[in-house]
Amino acid sequence: MIGRLRFFQRTAVYQCRCLCHHSGEEVRVRFAPSPTGEIHLGGLRTALYNYLFARANNGTFILRIEDTDQTRLQKGTQEKITDILKWVGITIDEGLYYCFTRLQKGTQEKITDILKWVGITIDEGPDNPGDYGPYIQRKKAYRCFCSERRLKMLKKEALLQGETPKYDNNCRHLNDEEIEKKLENNAPFAIRFKLDDFTETWPDLVYGPISYNTATIEGDPVILKSDGFPTYHFANVVDDHFMRITHVLRGQEWLVSTTKHILMYNAFDWSPPQFAHLPLLLGKGNKKLSKRQGDFRIQNFKDHTYFPETILNLLTENGSGFKVKNIVGMNMKELIDNFDLSAMNRHSSHLNVERAMDINKVHLIRKLSDARQRDVMVQQFLEIYQKEHVIKSTSMIEPSTEYVMHVLEEMALEDLLKDEYEYLWSAPDVIALPEHTDKDLALSIIRHVIALFRKSGRVVEKAVTDDIKEICEKNDILYAICMKVLRRCLTPTQKGPSIGEIVATLGRNTTLQRLEHALKYISDKC
Repeated sequence: MIGRLRFFQRTAVYQCRCLCHHSGEEVRVRFAPSPTGEIHLGGLRTALYNYLFARANNGTFILRIEDTDQTRLQKGTQEKITDILKWVGITIDEGLYYCFTRLQKGTQEKITDILKWVGITIDEGPDNPGDYGPYIQRKKAYRCFCSERRLKMLKKEALLQGETPKYDNNCRHLNDEEIEKKLENNAPFAIRFKLDDFTETWPDLVYGPISYNTATIEGDPVILKSDGFPTYHFANVVDDHFMRITHVLRGQEWLVSTTKHILMYNAFDWSPPQFAHLPLLLGKGNKKLSKRQGDFRIQNFKDHTYFPETILNLLTENGSGFKVKNIVGMNMKELIDNFDLSAMNRHSSHLNVERAMDINKVHLIRKLSDARQRDVMVQQFLEIYQKEHVIKSTSMIEPSTEYVMHVLEEMALEDLLKDEYEYLWSAPDVIALPEHTDKDLALSIIRHVIALFRKSGRVVEKAVTDDIKEICEKNDILYAICMKVLRRCLTPTQKGPSIGEIVATLGRNTTLQRLEHALKYISDKC
């Protein structure tokens, strides 16, 4: 057989991995992000669906870092990835694995060693003559000596012709003499994989049968770069095989590449895993999510006090894959119990990030309905607020459960730590009259408003404003002066929301308490 290749496990890293593998048909999935930045909504969606599939099938979830592109690595990224996964409730069964970080820069003299390291043993070739030569150009991989300049020119010419740029497979056809001459001149080279020119059909667990002739779409791909590092596509196939990955769940954008991956599995004489491609996540204007559309980093949502469950629901609300239609309000366990990959939609999912606030409130109400969670949350709110803000007032309130629930019903959770809402958690202890305001006038305003709220039930922002205006008109009081007096009574800061909003968020009882305190303070000390 011309150019026979044996592929086998060679490194100690992979040997260690295999000791941990379970026999049988156990489901094994992996999340394999690149350490080139923080994890965002799209990346977390991939991790989440892999995790749900693993847990729903009593399988194993593996974290592997794809570090093949050494030029784009960012220090500390892997720690951020694991922190986010833990925050949303994804437990890593195996990992943290890395791809090929121990591979050092190679030269042409080391290529044979590199091929052996990734599991390729050359039975016959230029160094081991057999009965059927020549060899290298007839095997599944060959040396490519094309310079960056030539590759750029090919791309430029294709674009000028309105064609999709692809490699022209020039070096596939080099003869032995040409190859030897280039090697003698120490010409740098990469290793390319020879694509078979036929249509490969494979079953996708979401989209059904998929057919592509990859050779018509692109030229022979590089699998080992001239610096000795493998490309993502090659490393991906090798790692998945030796880690015994049974199912690969990833974004729809990888559909075209899957045929190329399957051809590599065939070249290795390996059985490929089963593939399931997830529909695209679209943002505003039916465009794929991008940084230009907003900050989709998960850390950003975490910093803005969203619950982990909120992010899980945001990602799964329109993506389907569940036995029931409405998953809003579900926690991780409930999502796992209801997960069904066969129910996955094939059309793209529209991600409405603005829905996060509404979903967050659903989970907030659910948490507050549980006495244990409610008490913990109240304490956490106060601790976070005291840590993040310098309180100007010494009168930090001790909020009751009813008060906290009222505030949370009125406001978005992410607003609670903003400076302008300091009045929610601290009351003015020293009350100074506005400039040019008579003490008797201030007391009169406070008494009128106290009388108003004693008669009222639940306060509403617009109604409060209208009622106070009516008081001012009947008693010949300037509305602006009235607002200044009330602000001094209700909040320790002189800037922020309107009096109507302040009263609505504080609630009737807290508003009355502060006004009565102000009435006594001004009467005794002003």
